[in-house]
Amino acid sequence: MNPLLVDGAYELDLDELPALPFSGATHVPHPGLRGYLKVEKWPDGLYLNCRKAELYWSPDQLGDKCIQGHKLREELEARGGNVPARLLDFLEEHPEFWPEDWKVDAEGNPLNLFAWADLFRNADGNLCVRYAYWHEGRVVVDYGWLDLGWGRQNPAASCASASPLATQP
Repeated sequence: MNPLLVDGAYELDLDELPALPFSGATHVPHPGLRGYLKVEKWPDGLYLNCRKAELYWSPDQLGDKCIQGHKLREELEARGGNVPARLLDFLEEHPEFWPEDWKVDAEGNPLNLFAWADLFRNADGNLCVRYAYWHEGRVVVDYGWLDLGWGRQNPAASCASASPLATQP
């Protein structure tokens, strides 16, 4: 991954393949997410194409509730604004961009931040999504299977808006 530094902001080429979560994984790209993603760190957080990236929880993830990954995926696709896995690759290389409020929740529990715009499939056809979390001063990237449940420690990174997240060069 080679992000471009343009006018103090990084631009990620979303047409480049994101890192695969495991050997043999197949990338399942979001059909509408192409072009470039401008990444900037502002005093109040991370901005993607001049829109603040925020954490999003389904109502079914709050409290002690848990939602199955496939159902959450449908909800997030309908909502829009999901961030690409390439952002996780960038944050792993540039941990200084990781927002403070993405590290832990109000009780001090670590948060797993999911990038739902890209999915991955194993040889058996099972789907997974990549996520990242803050650990001992660095960003760690991993993946979770959609057959599992997502609770309050597993928000989606989101820039929900009517306009597309990516821009053309």
